[in-house]
Amino acid sequence: MPEDLEIGNEDEANKCKPQIKNLLQSGEYTLDNVYNVDCLGILWTELPQNTALYNASQKMPNPHGEKVTILLGANATGSHQLPVLVVGTKKYPPCLKSFRILTSIYRGSDLAIIDSNLFDEWFDICFLKSVRERQQEKGRRMKTLLLLDNVFPHHETGIVSTKDELVKIMYLSCDAAPLIQPMDHGIIECFKRKCQIQLLKTLVPCTEPSTKEAVVNDHYDLNMWDCCRMASHAWTNVSTSILKNAWDNLLKDEGGQSLEELEIRQDIDKALEELSKIPGCERCDSIAVMNWFDTNKKYAAPLVDVNSALM
Repeated sequence: MPEDLEIGNEDEANKCKPQIKNLLQSGEYTLDNVYNVDCLGILWTELPQNTALYNASQKMPNPHGEKVTILLGANATGSHQLPVLVVGTKKYPPCLKSFRILTSIYRGSDLAIIDSNLFDEWFDICFLKSVRERQQEKGRRMKTLLLLDNVFPHHETGIVSTKDELVKIMYLSCDAAPLIQPMDHGIIECFKRKCQIQLLKTLVPCTEPSTKEAVVNDHYDLNMWDCCRMASHAWTNVSTSILKNAWDNLLKDEGGQSLEELEIRQDIDKALEELSKIPGCERCDSIAVMNWFDTNKKYAAPLVDVNSALM
């Protein structure tokens, strides 16, 4: 959701937070089995401006980059990251011969949105399967709570049952979600930056010498396999500290120490390091990288059309 729309209502958020805290303090759910999931939009092929490579890319069929919708999810302890769901407009890209690529899952839809059928499929073969396997490795099934926000607009707020008797979904109100949903407190922004860095790593020439024209051609040849691979590596590179810290605003009376400034600085340095290796991008500075990061922060996923059969 674009930053200027993420306003929320503080009174509504303050009502919702005690409800979730009381639910967790009752002992019915442990933090290890409480998850949050959200979707985001990202222009995964967009390049930093003020580089020769960016200028050359503007002559390509998709000058502003190709957009996909991504679904991310993790638990409150940061110990379990769910596989990434990548949704593009190509339903059966030949580069993807299987459903699963590393820890990414790909699906296609005409508008690159997550509709009810796709969400139900993700819930069954990704969320439930992943949670069940993890709990069975620990010796027993446990009650699990999944927090969803107003991106999934066709449900009333509150807790609802699902096909699995041990799994429930809690829908946050549209007024409270922007202020308390963990994914919106550093996780999504961090993931987007990691994706952008993965793009640069992909474009670094494998052999020397190389030319700007060769890199432009490599950029043009990127496909959905590259997108899924980059998303998988980016999600792996989001640290446990970022995943845990994002829950502080919801679970604690006062938020924990912000890791955002340090993480952004590190990501800028990593991006500059990769840019220095790419012909046509060597002179890109930290301001250009920061603007590049900020540009992708503003892209939201299309509203998810979920009128599902989970209940």
